[in-house]
Amino acid sequence: MGIEFGSFQLAYIALVILLSCVIKTSIGVGSGLFFSAALFLVIPPKVAIALGGPVMIISDMMPMIHYCKKIDKKVFLILISGSIAGLFLGAVIVNHMPDWLFIKLMGLICGVFAVHQLVRNYLSRFLKSSGKKRYVPGKWMGVAAGLVGGVFTFMVHTGGVVYSIYMLSLNLSKTVFVGTIVAVFFSANCIKNVIYWKMGLLTPDLLIIVVWMIPFMIVGSFAGYFIHKKISSAFFETLILAFVLVASFRLILFS
Repeated sequence: MGIEFGSFQLAYIALVILLSCVIKTSIGVGSGLFFSAALFLVIPPKVAIALGGPVMIISDMMPMIHYCKKIDKKVFLILISGSIAGLFLGAVIVNHMPDWLFIKLMGLICGVFAVHQLVRNYLSRFLKSSGKKRYVPGKWMGVAAGLVGGVFTFMVHTGGVVYSIYMLSLNLSKTVFVGTIVAVFFSANCIKNVIYWKMGLLTPDLLIIVVWMIPFMIVGSFAGYFIHKKISSAFFETLILAFVLVASFRLILFS
């Protein structure tokens, strides 16, 4: 995959990487979706996907340091077990489904999930006021979310939008939510980078570019961690779902 980037493209890539790290450390989800959608505007989709592989794993390192002691191990194991299968399924699909079709399908599914969660939150408040217990998804629902998330994270680095819909239903604290989802990201990214390399999508030239972008990842990670401490839990959940909805419309209508 021999491709040369101009000065504008490199500056644009650096900005996208910095902002995606801010999103990852402050919100815990949506950075891959932002990264992919933004880079699709200036470089070929498969190049953007391959470039995102090492970027995501390096950008996961700082959040892992920040939140390593705030991981729900049970939720992590449920999600990563499904994600591993999803990563290999994504590798099979990527050679058969056109990029434009997958992007629009992803937008549709994410939008449906976001609306579903918003409705569930409303019904949960109603049930709580009626004295009924709030619905909590079971283990196999988490494995299914991991499977779908694994497919998405392999193709467009957007598994977090699927993981988050499941995790929001568990009523985790803001910090445990971010810590757990970052741990799933990190583990899945380690696996998918190996697959990218074996498929010939990830090349030495792209790895060199990623190395030059490491300072932007560090700055974005620390900035995101500062922002995270300033966001309330209620606003945090609403912000995630709003981001998923906006992103889904963007992908469906303008990609």
